Amino acid sequence: MQRELEIIPKVGVGSIHLGDSEEDVRQAMTHFGVTVDDSIEPWCWEYPWGTLSFVKEPTKKLAQIFCESDESLIYGRPIVGLRLDDALQELGVQSFEDTVWVMTSPDTDFPGGVPRGDDDYRANISSAELLNRGTLWVKSLGLGLELFRAEVNSVSIRLPQFVPKIGCGPLQEQTLIDIDEPDITSSPSVSTRIKPNRIQSAPWVRLLLWVATGLTVAVLGWVIYSMVNDYRAWLNATPVMGRVISLTPEGPFPDELVVEFSMPNKQMGKAIVPSQYTTAREVGQEVELVYRESDPSFAMTRLQSRDNFSSLSFNWIIYLVPLFGLEIYMLFPNFNRRRSY
Repeated sequence: MQRELEIIPKVGVGSIHLGDSEEDVRQAMTHFGVTVDDSIEPWCWEYPWGTLSFVKEPTKKLAQIFCESDESLIYGRPIVGLRLDDALQELGVQSFEDTVWVMTSPDTDFPGGVPRGDDDYRANISSAELLNRGTLWVKSLGLGLELFRAEVNSVSIRLPQFVPKIGCGPLQEQTLIDIDEPDITSSPSVSTRIKPNRIQSAPWVRLLLWVATGLTVAVLGWVIYSMVNDYRAWLNATPVMGRVISLTPEGPFPDELVVEFSMPNKQMGKAIVPSQYTTAREVGQEVELVYRESDPSFAMTRLQSRDNFSSLSFNWIIYLVPLFGLEIYMLFPNFNRRRSY
């Protein structure tokens, strides 16, 4: 969006203005050569540089512009990447009482077009938490600075009525002093500034993800349906008595027994029974088997059917469930990035 990422607090970004109707924002986006796709998230339009959040009361209008691009400017100055104290100096903030902390990421504050309540107040928040995870709002500017390791990770502007008023209290002088404490702002497991994980909003990417998710759900549903049907079939299986005709290996401690049984068509069938599923250990002993009416030629013991009721491997479930979870994570990044401290 080039120079259009000039952020003007309480106003907007370029031709995108806070308080604009959905149609006005759509028209403004065309000037940037950007196609609006709100089929997935109608209240939260995501782009590589940030997010536009809308509210639906009394009419749908733009409530917040969230920007995480290093190229964004406020009053002509880059803010993303600056330390908190340097950023406040660049913005000309002079009063602690003009600030308020919250512990949520700004672009998760308008789920479904409904603003989150200003109920984030908690006492005794440590400087480490605030500087590594907090968002500091400058109330007079309607401007939010999301922090990571005491640096500005993203900036947000929103309509004045949605700026937090209570939150976790105002900025304290001690918090600014703690910025220089290495134990406060350093983490051995993270070496670079983390940007929120986000799936780009290109229509073909969303469509591909939806198609893949649909296929995963279909296959998972088929696997579960087949397993349930197999389990019910064996639960209602027909009992039949069989007779041991051979042991593998021969002797008192066989691994498997071959059991011969009579099928409904008067022909004889054979079943392989592992020794752990029967007490029979000699040729000629009787073994109770069960078979399904759909396939009388395949029989096993009742106990064996409880462990091997389906021809489908449980690996299908093991692989498909995490895959489905990953696809949901990718489709709804905002939901998965919601912070709770």
